[in-house]
Amino acid sequence: WALTHPLSLTEVENLKKQMKPDFLDMVPWYSG
Repeated sequence: WALTHPLSLTEVENLKKQMKPDFLDMVPWYSG
């Protein structure tokens, strides 16, 4: 999935900490 979206792993982890638990459900590109 790292090649298909503009966020780095660190940025994604930070977003996951800041946003709601359903963050992954709202962002389909992370499922890859």
